[in-house]
Amino acid sequence: MGYDFYITPEEYARAAANGIKANTLEVRVRCLGWDKERAMTTPPRRVSDHSAWHALAESNGISKHLFRVRVNRNGWSPERAATEPLTTKDRRRELVLQAKSYQLKYPPEVLARAAANGVRPDTFYARIHRGWDVDRAADTPLISPEQKGRNRVQWLRERGLDPSASVFQKR
Repeated sequence: MGYDFYITPEEYARAAANGIKANTLEVRVRCLGWDKERAMTTPPRRVSDHSAWHALAESNGISKHLFRVRVNRNGWSPERAATEPLTTKDRRRELVLQAKSYQLKYPPEVLARAAANGVRPDTFYARIHRGWDVDRAADTPLISPEQKGRNRVQWLRERGLDPSASVFQKR
């Protein structure tokens, strides 16, 4: 027997009487595969408004995104999320978020120069995060896989290791 995705007008009305919007009912039945009875009777989750805490979080160097991560994913109270100092993990997460805003920070000429040298935007941003200056990140072409291999062999030989040893061979 197939699953019944059709929702009758009476079922919509019954769900609305229980405080469930039509879109929520449709998602529950058609996308999440809930049975209709459960979809019509389970109350929707309440979303908390934490916008009052955003200003305090921003004044403590915590972005809105990180604040939401701390509250929703980590289960912190809004007060703790807005006031606790950044950890190393938080700083790394913030760097990733900042990387997405680099397109606004760097002029199109720099990104075009990087593209002319075969450097994709994500590589350019990764180089910036590793501490490269903008000109070096844009002007240094990519290293070919062959050159990477030669560099690796040289690195192994400099350390007195045998690059042809079985531990270094591809399987």
